[in-house]
Amino acid sequence: MSSTILHAIPELSNGPAALDDEKNPFLVTLGERVRNLRARRGMTRKAVAQAAQVSERHLANLEYGIGNASILVLLQVAGALQCSWRSWSAT
Repeated sequence: MSSTILHAIPELSNGPAALDDEKNPFLVTLGERVRNLRARRGMTRKAVAQAAQVSERHLANLEYGIGNASILVLLQVAGALQCSWRSWSAT
């Protein structure tokens, strides 16, 4: 991932074990950014999920910071939101 995404996301101070937590700070922040981009574009979760070819539940889990999305799913969501994944670092 680009350092532009990582610079504003809380660091994982607990090491690799922190990745197993249900609400990882990185995933929560990433989900907030996806939700904010979707809201700025005036898109429903259903519309983004359909455009990204993922389920609404999968997108909801991504937005809530639950679970872990693959890089390919993140690229699909970025495409559905008509933005570069690099823009996810903008606040």
